Amino acid sequence: MQENKIRTGIQAEIYVAEELAKRGCWVGNFNKGRTGTQPFDQIMTGKKKVWAYDVKHSKIDRFDFRRVEENQESALGFLYQQGVVNTGFVIVYKDTLYYLSYGTYLTLKKNGDKSVKITELITFLDLLMYKGEIAYAW
Repeated sequence: MQENKIRTGIQAEIYVAEELAKRGCWVGNFNKGRTGTQPFDQIMTGKKKVWAYDVKHSKIDRFDFRRVEENQESALGFLYQQGVVNTGFVIVYKDTLYYLSYGTYLTLKKNGDKSVKITELITFLDLLMYKGEIAYAW
């Protein structure tokens, strides 16, 4: 079993940014404002498009939708409806980045699902390589 080096949400955000930067992506972090909220954690651009996502850290192989905050739904939902930015959640589980698109999240919620098994999601780096955003996933 792979050891999980990431222990906090802040560590997960740093880890995601570093992994993407190694592959030539630009990553910007949103800091929490005076109210303690932010629209989502990071915005990233690779070779083609902009990606806006919230980073979630998980110690178990399930992502509970109750972990999605109202401000994240509002901001990601707005961008999703505009259709110009890829939106979703990057979930760090056992030091691997998984991706849940905002559209899939909405569909699962509409179907009554309350969570998703993380290891059934596509890995974020594989998705970015497939989409031509990065040259390699390893």
